[in-house]
Amino acid sequence: METQFDLSSQPARSFKFLFDRAWSTYCDHFPKLFLALFIRDLISVLAGCLVFAIFIDSPGWNFLYAFIGRCLTWLPLQCMFIKLCLDVSQGKTSKISDLVPAPGQCLAFAAAWLLVVVGVSLGLILLVIPGLVL
Repeated sequence: METQFDLSSQPARSFKFLFDRAWSTYCDHFPKLFLALFIRDLISVLAGCLVFAIFIDSPGWNFLYAFIGRCLTWLPLQCMFIKLCLDVSQGKTSKISDLVPAPGQCLAFAAAWLLVVVGVSLGLILLVIPGLVL
């Protein structure tokens, strides 16, 4: 099954053409992508639970520590998942050793993720809350 195609040799026909190609690629690799998502979230939740259990004697703070531990575990796993999605979309086969991100990639992803979270939070505070008051 060849999923890679070249749009430079032929003009993109339509959105439906592109969507059909992307959907067929997704359907072909659905079990692999679903398993990767499940493992990513399971590992990060278990890491958060472990941190919560370690800091059980500090009530209130253990939730914060567990959230930080989960985020620190989730970030490199998310980088691996993005690389896996890129390999799937390009029709490549990937090994686990190929998916391990470099530390610089994780830091760049963490910075971008933090900017998105701050932007969405500020947008909610500055736009939604005054709209509810007025």
